[in-house]
Amino acid sequence: MAINYYYIDFGISTRITPDSPSRLVVGSWGLDWEPPELSETVPYDPFKLDVFLIGNLMRRQFCDKYSNLAMLEPLMSRMVHQDPARRPTAAEAHKQFQAIRRSVSFMNRCWSLQPRDSYLLVTAFRHTYSLGLKERLRPAIGE
Repeated sequence: MAINYYYIDFGISTRITPDSPSRLVVGSWGLDWEPPELSETVPYDPFKLDVFLIGNLMRRQFCDKYSNLAMLEPLMSRMVHQDPARRPTAAEAHKQFQAIRRSVSFMNRCWSLQPRDSYLLVTAFRHTYSLGLKERLRPAIGE
């Protein structure tokens, strides 16, 4: 079963047609104030901005919060590079994400996300639970 994710902009988009003479925009309004290129006067590439925004969202909501996502950090760093020209395209980022996903072992893919501030005992229980022992533990924990 395929899962699709859609990242939307809540009404601040710009339509750029394939035959558009320019692929640059201006504007500084948005929910993320970290992109360095945001400007009301200097045009920038909105596609490179999208890569930054998705990378920053992934970094802040996942990599910064969970300890077992270190394999994503190089990709996130590339996506949020201060120089938009050095960021990957969305297609390149997707390709790198797929390669990272293929490189992660089956066991690591089964593990639940581990909060960075989690206690060792809680982490051990989460690993045990997420690796398929949850069915055997269920009667022991009163479910």
